[in-house]
Amino acid sequence: MDTNFVAREQSRLLGELSSFLSIPSVSALPSHAVDCRRAAEWLRDELGSLGCPTVQLVEGNGHPVVWAESPHVPDRPTLLIYGRPSGNNADHTQVRFWTNDISKDVKQLVEGGVVFDEYDTETFKTVDLIVTSPIGRSAWFKDPDGNTIALFQPA
Repeated sequence: MDTNFVAREQSRLLGELSSFLSIPSVSALPSHAVDCRRAAEWLRDELGSLGCPTVQLVEGNGHPVVWAESPHVPDRPTLLIYGRPSGNNADHTQVRFWTNDISKDVKQLVEGGVVFDEYDTETFKTVDLIVTSPIGRSAWFKDPDGNTIALFQPA
């Protein structure tokens, strides 16, 4: 296993994530139907370029669904990502991406148009968009549906 892959490809990976997150694919808003299709097509193309042997858009009564199957890798985890008929708008973090350099990643995502949340509470406060705690450093932003996404750098 290439343990240096993420560090070596970090800039490219963050650029791709920023590109995807910049598509305003808010599924609950009819005015974003074209954007939802564009996001689905982007994801289909990306999964195909990553070597998924089966990738397709499945048409239905609403937005298209991306169906992809990864190559089988014994004893490795799999990931299921699914859509919802309307925005979830959960009030908690939906996904956390681990990083080795949160300051650099936040800077690059901000340059790509991502807006980070700022906090000033009794328990924590953002400084330069990042909260530092005993377990590490975190920064949060919202996806187009309003769900919270986090970057996390362990202490």
